[in-house]
Amino acid sequence: QLQRLRLSDSENVSLKITGEDRGRAVPPLLFISFIENAFKYGTDYKGKTYVKISLIITDASIYLNVKNKIGIFREPTKNSGIGLENIRNQLELIYPGLHNLEVSNDGQDYEVSLTIYQKQSSL
Repeated sequence: QLQRLRLSDSENVSLKITGEDRGRAVPPLLFISFIENAFKYGTDYKGKTYVKISLIITDASIYLNVKNKIGIFREPTKNSGIGLENIRNQLELIYPGLHNLEVSNDGQDYEVSLTIYQKQSSL
């Protein structure tokens, strides 16, 4: 909501949450880096831009998709990519073999898709 207040009419922000958490939890701040980067790098564009966030919770998985238009005013810094690498390491430690992280950049749009699979209980 705070980001929506900060942005002008040229930015389109959408958030869609589907499903129920049923008591499942993810580590605090796991998703925040993806969302923060979408606003940091996606809202410094002259003209129409957008940030789309989708969270889908099912019995089998938790799926997060964050997509934004790539801004043109922010130059990559020497630390670019460190946050993503840290998240990859964190996911491997917490969800070994139970996650899939895909990042795509086609030059106009940046998209992150993360699926965390529910651990199957052994009976």
